[in-house]
Amino acid sequence: MGTQADEAFPEAWHSDSHSMNQTSLADTRSKVYFSPKLYYLRVHVIAAQDLVPSEKGRNLETSVRIKLGDQGRVTRNSPIKHINPEWNEELMFIAYEPFDEYMVFSVVETGGGQDEVLGMLMKPVREFKHRLETSKLPDAEWFSLYKPYVAEEESDMHRKDGTFRTRIYLRLWIDAGEMMGVGVGVGVGGGGEI
Repeated sequence: MGTQADEAFPEAWHSDSHSMNQTSLADTRSKVYFSPKLYYLRVHVIAAQDLVPSEKGRNLETSVRIKLGDQGRVTRNSPIKHINPEWNEELMFIAYEPFDEYMVFSVVETGGGQDEVLGMLMKPVREFKHRLETSKLPDAEWFSLYKPYVAEEESDMHRKDGTFRTRIYLRLWIDAGEMMGVGVGVGVGGGGEI
C-alpha cells in the first residue's frame, strides 16, 4: 500500500546522474496533492413522534437508516414498539469541506418480512452546527418527516388541518475542534502530511 508521494516519486525525483541539462532541470516541479480537511460529523438519533404504520394497531419494529454519500449507518430497533419510538443512539460519519453533500434519514418499519419507509428527511451537511468546544453539545431539534414520494415537494411543518405531522428528534453537529486531517501531500522524498 503506497501513498500519493510514492506514486509521484518517479516523475518528481531527479538524481545527479540524469541526462537533462541544467536549464531543463530548473523548469521541472514536484507534484503536490491537496487532501481535503476531514471532520467528524455526529448524529444523535433521539426519538420520533406520530409515526403512521402500514397496519393500524400493530406493534412497530422501527430503526433509522442514515446515508451520507457512500457511508451508511443504521440504529438498533427501538425498544419502544409504538408510534412514538425512542432510540437515543449516537452515530458518527466523516465529512469534508465544502460540505456540499446531503444526509438522508429514513425511519423504517422492519417487521413483517419487508422493510417499509415510514418517513424520510434530507438535510444538507452545510446546515449542521459546528462545535468548536467540547464542553457543550448543540441543542437537539425536531424535523418533519415526509413520505419518500413527497420528501422534496412539501416543506411546511403542519398538515392542512393544523396538526403536527410525523417528526424526528435529532442532534446534529460537526466536530470542528477535532479536525481529523490536514491537507498537503508532497510528491518529493516519499513523505508529506496527509
